[in-house]
Amino acid sequence: DLVIPLFDLHFGITTKDTIQNNLNKLLTRIEHGYDKIVIVSGGDVMHSDVVIGNAKTTNGTVLNPVNMKTAIQDAKSFYDTIFRASLANSNSVEHYAIGGNHDRTTSYMFYLVLKERFPQVETHLDDYRLAFKVGNTGILVAHGDTAMKDIALLFATQYPEVWNATSNHEIYSGHFHTKNTTDEKGVILRSFGTPKNPDGYEIKNGYLGNRKISEAIEYDQDTVVAEYFL
Repeated sequence: DLVIPLFDLHFGITTKDTIQNNLNKLLTRIEHGYDKIVIVSGGDVMHSDVVIGNAKTTNGTVLNPVNMKTAIQDAKSFYDTIFRASLANSNSVEHYAIGGNHDRTTSYMFYLVLKERFPQVETHLDDYRLAFKVGNTGILVAHGDTAMKDIALLFATQYPEVWNATSNHEIYSGHFHTKNTTDEKGVILRSFGTPKNPDGYEIKNGYLGNRKISEAIEYDQDTVVAEYFL
């Protein structure tokens, strides 16, 4: 099975052109063929939660201006390509999607459109967290901006049906735009980076130099088989 974590894409800063190389590498991986492909949307697909007017996060923080009409079209093209390739190269496709601190409204509407466009994809939507199984591995998805202090305990409490049915446990998050993997008492915490270019805020504060990569993770029935950096 192949899991495709999509965190912090920030369309509006990211464009169809700037993410094309990552997409091409991902398509090459998908074309190897899998029994199941799981697409994980971990929040901040969109840079702004406002389409017309000043760009703002969900909480109202004013952002540098971006063209959200173009951003939505770029995101649609990106996801359409991944969904169609996944359906063509696997026996089943699942989509687990949550919002982020930038886009809790715009992303939710976007996910609903994807659900209508691809009824053959098993879709699960929530505001803050979701969990699913890949073989004997349980995975919790959280954006990374809230409730991360005791996230492993929260996983077991909120999704006992997934936690209790699996021997291996992982937590996917983003938000900080930095790749990091840690082992906390047997629970693997995977924080994913971002393929986006720096925006004005990041340039101003010196948050530069992170690798602009995407990832895909392959699992067998028991555990991780391979990590692919795209």
